[in-house]
Amino acid sequence: MNNTFFSKKKLFFLFLLFFLFILLATLLVGLRSGARQDLLYIIARNFKNKIFNNIPLKSYGDVTKEILFYEKRQKEFVFNNYNQLILKYGQIEVDRPVITPRTIIAFVFGQSNSANHGGEKFFSNSPNVINYYDKKFYLASDPLLGATGISGNVWTNLGNKIIENNIADKVILIAAGISGTSAELWSKYNYLYPMLENRLEDAKINNLDINYFFWHQGESDINMNSKRYENYLEDVINLTKKFFPNSKFVLAQVSSCGILESSEQLLKAQKNLTKIKNVYLGPNTDFIDYRDRYDGCHFSGRGLERHSQGWFETIINLPK
Repeated sequence: MNNTFFSKKKLFFLFLLFFLFILLATLLVGLRSGARQDLLYIIARNFKNKIFNNIPLKSYGDVTKEILFYEKRQKEFVFNNYNQLILKYGQIEVDRPVITPRTIIAFVFGQSNSANHGGEKFFSNSPNVINYYDKKFYLASDPLLGATGISGNVWTNLGNKIIENNIADKVILIAAGISGTSAELWSKYNYLYPMLENRLEDAKINNLDINYFFWHQGESDINMNSKRYENYLEDVINLTKKFFPNSKFVLAQVSSCGILESSEQLLKAQKNLTKIKNVYLGPNTDFIDYRDRYDGCHFSGRGLERHSQGWFETIINLPK
């Protein structure tokens, strides 16, 4: 009798663990699909609209048309081996801008919330917000060349704020963010270090004297040991200083996607890195909660606005 009871109890807990595993896996797949707005996202959105919003479900033919549009849209974008966008249909190329002491050249990188995974696209409000990639200059428009994703980002909007408030005469954005990456992958002897080195070398050779590095990353490392995180990120900072020793490195205070509690040890690690010369803290985006994140992690249009405002206030308060 007891053996039967315990066997059933054990079976129940195994079933419960399996169910929780499936639930977690489904959530992770859903978050990834939402960020990419892929085929799974399209189908799930149609069913969600039918169930929760009482919107008539599209016919199979309509869904097929949307899928074909998605596939056509995908052909309008070209990516490199790191899944970074390197070409998009309709991009407006411009002449090399005249760089003055009032030009901000910002290298923007980290993981998805530093890349093109936002919920709203922004476009340059003037010819003075520019996206540089591989020896060419383009009028800045989301998604930016050089980073992963095909949606919106924080940086184009930030560039507009800088120009509109007369903080600089031009803003040149060099984007390199990669979705889902840990600081470890960017560190010395790891996967993304050579890519970063090549991008910095390209900027140096082409006389783009980067004066700001804006780093937004930490969501993937919420459970990482703080000392390890510091060591990994110090490798990144040292590499930027190797090419651009007088630049300012600004790292966002970020440890959570907005669903989980912030990691005090990760935020402390980020603060500790400001002991390095010309390293400063950026905005704390852990304060932007799930209501301004369209999938619980990536910023909605309102979230991106709050994000860019945080960066703008950081920049105007940095030492000259």
